[in-house]
Amino acid sequence: MKNSLIVQSIALIGAIGKFMGAFLVSLLCELPARDAICLGLVMNFQGVLELGLFKLVKKTKVSMFRLNSIEHYLTITNDVLPEKASSSFFSNGLQAIDNESFTVLCVFTVLVTGGVTPIIRALYNSSRRYVVCKKRTVMHSKLETELRALVCIHDQESVPAAINILEALNPTKQSPLSVYMLHLVELAGRANPLLIHHNLTKCNSSSDVSASDRLVKIFGYFEQSSQGLVSVFPFTAISPIKTMHEDLLSIAFHRKTSLVIVPFYKSFCADGRVESAKNSIKITNQNVLDKAPCSVAILVDRGLLKMPRSIFESWDEYRVAVLFLGGSDDHEALAIGGRMAGHPSVHLTVIRLLENCNVDNRVMNMFRSRMEDNYRVTYKEEMVMDGTGTVSVIRSLESQYELVMVGRNHDKQSPLVSGLTVWDEHIELGAVGDVLASADFMGSTTILVVQQHNNVYTENKMKHMGYFSNQNQEEEDEEEDMTIHRIL
Repeated sequence: MKNSLIVQSIALIGAIGKFMGAFLVSLLCELPARDAICLGLVMNFQGVLELGLFKLVKKTKVSMFRLNSIEHYLTITNDVLPEKASSSFFSNGLQAIDNESFTVLCVFTVLVTGGVTPIIRALYNSSRRYVVCKKRTVMHSKLETELRALVCIHDQESVPAAINILEALNPTKQSPLSVYMLHLVELAGRANPLLIHHNLTKCNSSSDVSASDRLVKIFGYFEQSSQGLVSVFPFTAISPIKTMHEDLLSIAFHRKTSLVIVPFYKSFCADGRVESAKNSIKITNQNVLDKAPCSVAILVDRGLLKMPRSIFESWDEYRVAVLFLGGSDDHEALAIGGRMAGHPSVHLTVIRLLENCNVDNRVMNMFRSRMEDNYRVTYKEEMVMDGTGTVSVIRSLESQYELVMVGRNHDKQSPLVSGLTVWDEHIELGAVGDVLASADFMGSTTILVVQQHNNVYTENKMKHMGYFSNQNQEEEDEEEDMTIHRIL
């Protein structure tokens, strides 16, 4: 009993010492207290290696340790150990730890590791790795810089609509488009997830072509047809559903994308009914919306309702509408629409819903002033008293546009969305986006629901980030009120 108490005390003191050592050093290095606590707890993790070490020590004789120490001392002093004394060490050898102490150490290891794991899981938020110091949005992107977009593909059905939107983003020599195509595949039959970076110049030309190879060829052809204005970087991520969003967020963070386009989890058949609903896509989309380091757009592809056409077909007229109710997400949808307005085949209509005539919005006024010379841009205002009026405006869009964009989040207290949140079936689309996606009268119109990136570290938060603030710091941290591409 006495030995077990001594072993417990030593183990406890060792655990506290490791925790305090890691914790205090982390604070001295200006790490956040939460991260310092996690690091201190991680230092107390023990597993199979420690159990094996305990078993080895249990089988080792104390006399061996003593003899090795004495022989080392005698070697230094050039002395000789008597033969009689040497034999007595082996004949009277004892175990380094007895069975009781061995049991105590094993139980202590299980308890510490089992207790530390849920604490770290509760304290550590993996999404903090993707927090940046500057807004990554289309709205805040500079006029004559490269626009980077990440497009997520689960199957080939969503490819035509995705490429149509990418082409409508109007890549130019002054503002080219970099597309990071990520094919998401659910992990099956493999122990470890994979992230594969494909080479467009080394596509598989054999008869045995995988789904990823086909997608790489399609986007490769899209790059070739863009006359050097679009660069495509294809990836394939094979991972479990719970962590599928991690690869997506990692690419978006490290490639500094301004927009992530993900498909809606429901697909439609030819008569307008829901053909299939993949909950795995829904889970991934929700994680992306919560943690993305840039703006996110959910693509609801209803274009399958009409006869298929080539995704590279020249547009005589591609009609785009932006529903504007106000808020940061609608500002982002308006900025995307402003960029699309530069495409010679895009005809943009901005429909602003108002509850009174005295509303003054600086962003909208700036947009109108910059688009006043573009005859392909139309601005409309609709007076709406409640959610029923909003639905009436949406119903008036029937079969008039190829693409309708709207922000995801709106003020829930606004009369414009009153009554719509009660029947909000798809939370990831927001109140208005849910109405657009669920409406049968929208026909073959593609819906794009946009969420603007707002999760950034302020100056006060940066003081508590310590070392990691330098990792996430970008070359500039200036704020811009609004950037909408002017059409010349």
